[in-house]
Amino acid sequence: MKKKWVFIVYNVIIVLIIFGALECFLEYKLSHPENLNGRMKIACQKYYMNFDRKIIQYEPEMAKYDTKLFYVLKPGDFQFKNREFDVAFNVNSLGVRDDETSLLNPKIVVLGDSQAMGWGIPQEKTFAEVLEKETQKKVLNTAISSYGTVREFKLLQQINTENLQYIIIQYCENDYQENYKYSQNNNILKISSEESYTNASKTLREERSYHLFKHVLKFPRLIASANPEFDPIIKLKDDEVAVFLNVIKQSEVFQKEIKIIVININSRQTSNHFINNLKKTLQKNEWENMAKQVIPVDISSGLTADKYYVLDDHINTKGHAFIASELQKIINMHENAEIVK
Repeated sequence: MKKKWVFIVYNVIIVLIIFGALECFLEYKLSHPENLNGRMKIACQKYYMNFDRKIIQYEPEMAKYDTKLFYVLKPGDFQFKNREFDVAFNVNSLGVRDDETSLLNPKIVVLGDSQAMGWGIPQEKTFAEVLEKETQKKVLNTAISSYGTVREFKLLQQINTENLQYIIIQYCENDYQENYKYSQNNNILKISSEESYTNASKTLREERSYHLFKHVLKFPRLIASANPEFDPIIKLKDDEVAVFLNVIKQSEVFQKEIKIIVININSRQTSNHFINNLKKTLQKNEWENMAKQVIPVDISSGLTADKYYVLDDHINTKGHAFIASELQKIINMHENAEIVK
C-alpha cells in the first residue's frame, strides 16, 4: 500500500513539473511576442485578446458608467498596462484622454474608438497630439474605446464647436452594429443600465484573471484551431456606409461649414473597402450635399504589419505617426485650395 501511494505521489509530481514547465514556456512566449511566428503566434494573439488583456472601459479605476454614453473614461490620472505597453492616461473633466484647455474652442476634434484614443500609446504620441503640434491648431481627442459613430457624435454635443474647422472620424468595422441599431430605432440611441455595465465589467475581469496552469489549459485548443492562411479582413455590409452617413446627417455640425475627414482603422489589418465604398456613395445624387463636407481618406496601404502591435490588435506608435502625417497633408492641401479660391 505504501509503495502504491509513493508511485501516485511520484507521478503527480512529474505531471506538475511538466505542467509547470509548459506554463513557464507559454508565459515566456507571451512575454516576448517579437519572436513569435506561425501557429504559435496566432494562438498567443487569440489567448491575449480573449483571456489575458485588460479592457480599459471595464476597469473600475479607469472608466465609469454614463447614462448617455454607457461609459466614459474616469477623469484624473491612471496607468494602463498590458503585455506590450505601460502608459499613463490623463483624462479631463469630459471623460476623454486630453487636457482641460483642449476643451476650450478646439479647431479640430478627433472622434473614434480605442485606435484613435491611443490604446497603449503615450499621450503625446497619439496622432491627435502629433497633429496638434504639426498644424499649430488646437486639437481635442474625444476618442473612447469601443465607441461607435453614434456615441462619438453624442459626445460631440457636449463640446463647444463654435471655432471648429475639422472633425476627424476614425471609423472601425465594429462601429456598424451601433450605427445599424441606431438607424433601426428611429435614430434614437438606447443605453443599457448601470447594472449591465457593472456585470459586464465583473465578468470580463474574472475571465482575464490568472489561475494556476491557465496557459496550459487554454493553449492546446487555440494552437489546434490556428490557421496562418486565414484572411482577417471582414467583408463590408451592404448598408454599412449608409448607416454611417445617417449618423452624420443627424448631427447639428452637419449644418455648419465644418470639414469632416474620415479615415478607417481596423483591428490587425485595414482594407480600403469602407473608404472606397464611401467615396462611391458620396458621388450619388442623394448624398450630394454631404459630399461637400465629407472627405474620405484612404490610409490602408500605409497601415502595414509593422504599424501594429504583435499580440494586440491596435496600431502602435509608428502607426500614429504615419496617420498624423497623412492627416496633416490633407489639411494642408485643403487650406491651400481655399487660399487659391
